[in-house]
Amino acid sequence: MLGHVGLFYRAVLKHTGGTYCYPIDDAFIHLAIARHLAFDGVYGVTKHAFAAASSSIVWPFLLALVDRVFGDHVTTPLVLNLVFGVALVAACAWLLRREAPKVSVGAQIFWLVAIVFLTPLPTLVASGMEHTLHAAATILLVAEAARALENEERASASHLARLAGLAALTCAARYEGLFVVAVVFALAIIRLRVRIAGAVVVGGAAPVLGFGLYSVAHGSLLLPNSVVLKGRPLVFKSASDFGDFFGGDLVHRLSTQPHLLVLTIALLALFVFVAHREGVWTRQALRLFISAIVTVIHVQMASLGWFFRYEAYLVALDVLVIALALSNYAPAPFSTLASWRKQPLLLIGALLVSLASLGPLGKRAAEAADFTPLACRNIYQQQVQSARFLARHFGHDKVAINDIGAVAYFGEEDIVDIIGLASLPVARAKKLRLDEPMSKKDFARLTQGASVAIVYDEWAAHMIPSTWVVLGRWRIEDNRSCAFPAVTIYATSGDGAPRVIEALREFAKELPESVHQEGRYLDLDPAVRASGFRAEAGDVLAFEFVGAPDLSGTRHVEPDGSVYFEKIGEVRVRGMTVEEATQSARARIDKVKAKEGLPPITSIVVRTLERHPDRFYAAGQLSRPGLILSNARVTAEYLLGAAGGPSKDAQPGAAYVWREDATGFHRLPLAADAVPGRNDENLAAALESRDILVVP
Repeated sequence: MLGHVGLFYRAVLKHTGGTYCYPIDDAFIHLAIARHLAFDGVYGVTKHAFAAASSSIVWPFLLALVDRVFGDHVTTPLVLNLVFGVALVAACAWLLRREAPKVSVGAQIFWLVAIVFLTPLPTLVASGMEHTLHAAATILLVAEAARALENEERASASHLARLAGLAALTCAARYEGLFVVAVVFALAIIRLRVRIAGAVVVGGAAPVLGFGLYSVAHGSLLLPNSVVLKGRPLVFKSASDFGDFFGGDLVHRLSTQPHLLVLTIALLALFVFVAHREGVWTRQALRLFISAIVTVIHVQMASLGWFFRYEAYLVALDVLVIALALSNYAPAPFSTLASWRKQPLLLIGALLVSLASLGPLGKRAAEAADFTPLACRNIYQQQVQSARFLARHFGHDKVAINDIGAVAYFGEEDIVDIIGLASLPVARAKKLRLDEPMSKKDFARLTQGASVAIVYDEWAAHMIPSTWVVLGRWRIEDNRSCAFPAVTIYATSGDGAPRVIEALREFAKELPESVHQEGRYLDLDPAVRASGFRAEAGDVLAFEFVGAPDLSGTRHVEPDGSVYFEKIGEVRVRGMTVEEATQSARARIDKVKAKEGLPPITSIVVRTLERHPDRFYAAGQLSRPGLILSNARVTAEYLLGAAGGPSKDAQPGAAYVWREDATGFHRLPLAADAVPGRNDENLAAALESRDILVVP
């Protein structure tokens, strides 16, 4: 486990140029809360207000404690997870020795490696979240609960205290711990083990109710926003809702999560076998039953996936419980298989069942090992760069974003969280459901006062106010972790467009080269464009590769300033002369020719076929604001018409144009009471490419 995490760490530093980054943005949410807890006395992602944005009760407080003692460090969650990762492996080894004393050393090693790999524990550690602690606590709680339920005489005061403590730790680590508490409580009541039921329910409820009251006292909900938004809503509007809740969704979700399906089947099959051989109320049967029911409840009620983490504790628990059961009946598995050589059908059947079971689990684990370093790079390229940009240029402003973690940790901005994890008004506007969109009116109201916004268009485009101006877009490749590969940067008013453009232009030099950029801030100045050809988005170029005619052909320059070839990939040409574009294509071919097996290319010829249309921007109280392309003479009146005309809330007399020259942006007012159809001189005057027309 430590070796695997070490390889991850080395790969991440290589991907990010020496900065450790987590593969999910949520790790930075906890870092931000911990910092403000430790140094500002505020439980929130900013120092401005309380925000119940964490799905773990204990994790932010634990990070805050470490911050107070050792200082604020981005690697603190990683170090803590290494400690808890070692603790989880040690706990599993201890339980294997205690509950299966006859198991061979080789079998112990096999099962421990399986738990580490299949969970996947190295990915949990690298993620910097509370899941490693939660998995370890859950395993110990299930093991101790099964022992107590088997024989209450062993449930001494110290045992009950240990059970209550484990229940408290499991629920404090993650709210899914309540699933285990509920199952153990129900079994204790059926078994008439009142002391056990009381210890488990009091221990589990204490941190949940304690933090809930703390949250309510600060004007928030009993449960954190993240838990409420991501949980299953208990709303029954039709008969189909009842069908979905009582089994329909369970079958569907298990079919889409085959690793949980095979684990559930294995647990139930072993439970039937063990219960028949030993009895239902033996600790071995109880471990299997508790694990199976908790798995089913989680699949039905909670989230799955999201970078292998939500159900990881179930995989660790289920594999260990299965390992304990099998180890008691086959303490030396390799010897057992050898004894089956005389029964080939039994041996073949066992191997086929093993392959069918391990296939989905192994595939998931292999993907986790492959995706984790790339996911760290994704978060570094997208969330961390967004955070650096906002901290550098909008450090004292209100900003609107959809991924709050890195932005909150690396900056001090007043954040409007349009997803609702850190904003209760937003969560309520979304009806406390993660996938429920806000109304356009609520969106405009809640983001009012923000200077800039960085959002996913896939989430927010239908809610964006017409006053927002699209000025840039950053796109990453090989996305494994971010919700979408591209974020869009908006100025939230026409007045703020020049400031955002200048900030983007300045920050562009600091973005990693692997981030594809596009937008108004990259458009060439008309004077530069008039001095000679330099490629821009929308231009059409002809490429002739002498010696490789199948590569030759015409290509449009994409919005990110590149041209794409099927065999060699993307060639960056933005801002380049024909000669420079030729050199860029040659460099790309030299980089991939051995890998792609390209034929010898003796020379490359690049020609310009067509220049892109002029670009004009319309923003504000318009029916169809946005980018407008035209090769004809464009006037303010034409642009107003192309944008659908002013809306009913417009102030036509205050319309103006932002024009940029070598000295910067200049605000040019239009004629008083300018409206489409008037023939005022300012309306009829030709606009220049890159002008931004604003109707307040």
